[in-house]
Amino acid sequence: MPSIPIEFWRTDPSQLLVHTHIFSSVSSLLSILYSSTLTKQMASHVPHCGL
Repeated sequence: MPSIPIEFWRTDPSQLLVHTHIFSSVSSLLSILYSSTLTKQMASHVPHCGL
């Protein structure tokens, strides 16, 4: 069995799940925002190709 810190076991599993869910939601939102800004920047530099 791998040694896992006691703090991990003390943490409420459902709470941990919520934190993970929030983190994944935020990171996906950030990546969407980043990609859209990147697309806008590229669109302003590159002539329009019917996008």
